[in-house]
Amino acid sequence: VTGGVVVTTIAGQPSGSGSVMANGVPLVFTAPARLTVDDDGNLYVTDRTLPFYVHRITPAGEVRSTRVQSNNWSNYGVAVDRQGGIYLLTSNGGGFGDDTGAVEKVGPNGNYVFIKGEYSTGTEDGPALQAHFLDPQGFALDEAGNLFIADTGNHAIRKIALDGQVTTVAGDPPVRRDGSGTEARFQSLDAFALDRQGNIFVSDNGALRRIAPDGRVTTIADAAIARGPYNLGVSLTFDPAGNVVIIDEQAGQRSLRQVSPTGEVTPLMPANGPRLPI
Repeated sequence: VTGGVVVTTIAGQPSGSGSVMANGVPLVFTAPARLTVDDDGNLYVTDRTLPFYVHRITPAGEVRSTRVQSNNWSNYGVAVDRQGGIYLLTSNGGGFGDDTGAVEKVGPNGNYVFIKGEYSTGTEDGPALQAHFLDPQGFALDEAGNLFIADTGNHAIRKIALDGQVTTVAGDPPVRRDGSGTEARFQSLDAFALDRQGNIFVSDNGALRRIAPDGRVTTIADAAIARGPYNLGVSLTFDPAGNVVIIDEQAGQRSLRQVSPTGEVTPLMPANGPRLPI
């Protein structure tokens, strides 16, 4: 433990894997992939391998597991709305260049629906069931229930509104550039988060970028500053002070970093300290 950071295990067994469910039985993960926290402090964790499960872990440590009906091979994001609906960004496992992905929802009553389910690549906006994506790698819900997606293969931020319409919020060709709306350019989008003020934060080929509610895109921390450089942001979240907390990856190892609103980077688990295994 370094820098005053204390690591504890709140669920799962560090030495084992499997798909044992909770409710009095020790929870065992096969391949925990993505996580999010709802307004009540419940933690939601997805298992990446089939059959899909989403595990809800309460602040008291109680676990409830929900099986997802998806036939896709892996998942790249999880989000929860205020009504308890669980959204998943899943993948058909085609690999970079032909991976279309889908947005799927499990309602509070267990009903299951596709939000975005067109299995062909492209850049077309329009109704969600006909819109096309390419290798989407992360997403988040805003306070109103709109979905924002990191459309990695298209180097763009896409939005699925409450009426089911898909629009391109920012980005286009693979050149990183700040600007407003479609003037902005992204290179390789990955980790994705949205704060309570409506700002979108995304890892873009090692840089931390911010998209304001008015569509203005700025680079908060460039790759050379943030790691010197680091290769990939795996997961983004926020601490109570408004700092962005990043799990990033370089040369097969993962570490924990904090980025302030002004772009100051602080290693919480530095390169010469404990590392987070893949």
